[in-house]
Amino acid sequence: MATRFTVLDFETTSRDSSARATEIGIVALDDLLCASSIFESVIKPPVPPMKQSLSYSRLSLDQLDAAPEFVQVWPSIAPYFDQRIVVAHKKEFEQAVISLAFADAGLPPFDLPFVCTLDWSKRILKHQVNGHSLLDVCAYLDIDLLAPHEAKVDAVATAALFKVLYEQSAEMRTHCEELASKTVPIPTPKVPGAKPLIRRRHVALGRPETELQSIAAEIRTNSRIKIVVVTGTLMLSESKFSALVSSAGYEFKESPATAGTAFVVQGYNGGQSKIKKAIQYGRPVLTEQDAVWVLNILREWKEG
Repeated sequence: MATRFTVLDFETTSRDSSARATEIGIVALDDLLCASSIFESVIKPPVPPMKQSLSYSRLSLDQLDAAPEFVQVWPSIAPYFDQRIVVAHKKEFEQAVISLAFADAGLPPFDLPFVCTLDWSKRILKHQVNGHSLLDVCAYLDIDLLAPHEAKVDAVATAALFKVLYEQSAEMRTHCEELASKTVPIPTPKVPGAKPLIRRRHVALGRPETELQSIAAEIRTNSRIKIVVVTGTLMLSESKFSALVSSAGYEFKESPATAGTAFVVQGYNGGQSKIKKAIQYGRPVLTEQDAVWVLNILREWKEG
């Protein structure tokens, strides 16, 4: 039977050895090391999370309180671990988290075999990359990681990283073949799993042109609107984007959104505070592409 892999990532209550899961992301890989199935859910932890960890993962206490416990989603995720090698970036941490999850749930201490993309990145890429964090390595290899510290997003990125490393290294492939003999059969629970809770994502998605036209029209007729706010890093340079904003008759700011904000542009790795302020004031959150479209329309109207 071909060696089978499952990629695992947790967000947690802390970063120490007693950390409990607050979110799980799982990616099952097929024989070509492509994603065949993905699971994600916020998890209600048995211990209070540290405030810093919530900020890090962009989860809220109300999401955690509404989420199922690990034992409740276990029937849905058990097949992902049945006779599979588990892939993780920094395996020791993920191993510790899932071991505590098994113990808290009253499940057997399944001794799952793990392969670590952090360790193999250091062995294969060595000094080609400045650091071997998931973000550093993905940036070096041009792997998408647009919302780090979301369990599913990190798991998908780790899966892509694993495929690159596996295909580059015969030594890694041999190691995985050796691990295949250590895979564990996981009994299928007889009860159905609880419905997963998908995190709230304040992610700006591409909008229809009719909706963007309406946003532009509302901005044009609202005399209080003076500024455009950006969170995160844009593909356009700051100087070019600022010039575009100015050409439309507005001012580029990095301050929090207010009632006088036209919209917030969500760039790469943008924080949630400005987005939450925009939602509070009823201002739209746009992708960079949508923002450029709206600004060009406003500029055309201004130049009239």
